[in-house]
Amino acid sequence: MLLSSICKINIGLHILSKRSDGYHTLESVFVPCRWSDCIEIVESPSQNKDIELITSGLKIDLDPQNNSIYKVIQSLRKRYLLPNLYIHLHKQVPMGAGLGGGSSNAARVLQYLKRAYLSKLSDREALEILAQIGSDCRFFWNPKPCIIKGTGNEQKLIPLNLNGYYLAVVYPNIHVSTAWAYQNCQPKIPLVTLETLIKNPVNEWKDCIINDFEPLVFSVHPSLQKIKEKLYQLNALYASMSGSGSAVYGIFKSAPDLSFFSEYKTHLECMHENEVDF
Repeated sequence: MLLSSICKINIGLHILSKRSDGYHTLESVFVPCRWSDCIEIVESPSQNKDIELITSGLKIDLDPQNNSIYKVIQSLRKRYLLPNLYIHLHKQVPMGAGLGGGSSNAARVLQYLKRAYLSKLSDREALEILAQIGSDCRFFWNPKPCIIKGTGNEQKLIPLNLNGYYLAVVYPNIHVSTAWAYQNCQPKIPLVTLETLIKNPVNEWKDCIINDFEPLVFSVHPSLQKIKEKLYQLNALYASMSGSGSAVYGIFKSAPDLSFFSEYKTHLECMHENEVDF
């Protein structure tokens, strides 16, 4: 079985507080993006390995046992019987970019295994498993525009219509550690919630919707700020870093020319809600 595993962008991100357990509470809007990895899953003839995971495409500097796909399958094996599996992950969504590609991989594999082998697995149990893998994994179970709150564990669908707009994503080959970003970002309570601000027209977001990570990350990686400025020069209605970076995106009324970013990885799509079929 061949699976497509999409990613997401953050529209706005407020770091509200740091809890006593070290986790942070936040507020953000997640929107699906069709920049995708490809995952092949088949039953393995091997009697020696319950999971054989190989990768291609972008290099993954990660022990296979720390891969989100491996983690979600191992979690399932503690509860259910599964056949030995051969999995080929062709990685196209950059890592350390704030796009949630690894979280999407876990959710996509879990969805397939539920459909193919685990009819008794409820959506509620599946979401509990995903929450243990990563804070944004749950979003990819039903990837539609959502307001995300708490530690990422609270999400609510919102009526955000971006149909017909163009989304351009630029990845500048810089890896930003999410843990580092959270450790060095100062929490603050905004005057107006993101849930209220997102209701404004897209062409007004520039003046009111912010990502709290940008000042910190831009101070260390000034090239990211230059990318954001260039996207506005290309007539973006709104531009921002996604999550803790390093991907920077712009939302446009018409398709921009991204040739200026030829040295970077880029993605361009026309946003159509009904075509984001996970």
